[in-house]
Amino acid sequence: PTILILLLVTVPVYADDLQDAADAYRRGEYKTAWDKFKWLAEQGNAEAQFYFGTMHFDKGDFRGAARWFLDSAKQGFALSQFMLSVQYMGGEGVQEDPKKALRLLMRAAEQGHALAHISLGIMYKNGGVGVEQDYVLAHKWFSLAVTSEGSINKLLTTNQMNKFKEDEIKRSLEEIAGIEKNMSSIQIAKALKLAKEWIKRSNKNGMVEVEPKCSDLLWSSNPGAYEMQLKRRCNNP
Repeated sequence: PTILILLLVTVPVYADDLQDAADAYRRGEYKTAWDKFKWLAEQGNAEAQFYFGTMHFDKGDFRGAARWFLDSAKQGFALSQFMLSVQYMGGEGVQEDPKKALRLLMRAAEQGHALAHISLGIMYKNGGVGVEQDYVLAHKWFSLAVTSEGSINKLLTTNQMNKFKEDEIKRSLEEIAGIEKNMSSIQIAKALKLAKEWIKRSNKNGMVEVEPKCSDLLWSSNPGAYEMQLKRRCNNP
């Protein structure tokens, strides 16, 4: 009972402290944000470790960033898994290791991280870096980037997050339009089936949240204008 009481008291306090640190960051009070994130990160808070790692990364301290991203990624935090995959892919602050980068990218993607979906889509579209060229799998991952609700980054404002998501969707639709020119109708149908199966499995396991308006994957094979496709593919009003 004592341990349970401590947990109930501690979690909201961490949540409040995390929000305070993020608010300070957005106000440009970087020293305050640094100190708050540092304290939370040292307590083992995975989200704070990501933000603290991000501040190291922005300063060009890639080794320090990798240290905190790694601690956070071990706890399954998707944003850290993605950033660490970027570092392993480019050898920034860590020894270059494409295989490890791909594993981390897959873990982030399995949690619905849209940028991880896009990155995997690009890898399968082009081939190399540990995967063979596969337009069906590329289409699948780009499709999932459209439907993903995405990850919340408290360092960004709501407007910045909305713009970020809009850019992710637009990039994914453009990529889908490009690769569909080299795909048969059978391949496209297979890709959409794989995407639907992934969403069904993930929802069943409680792994990701899918954008409700996009969950039916109502997509044509002729993307056309961006705005029109948002209506078709995501069933937007």
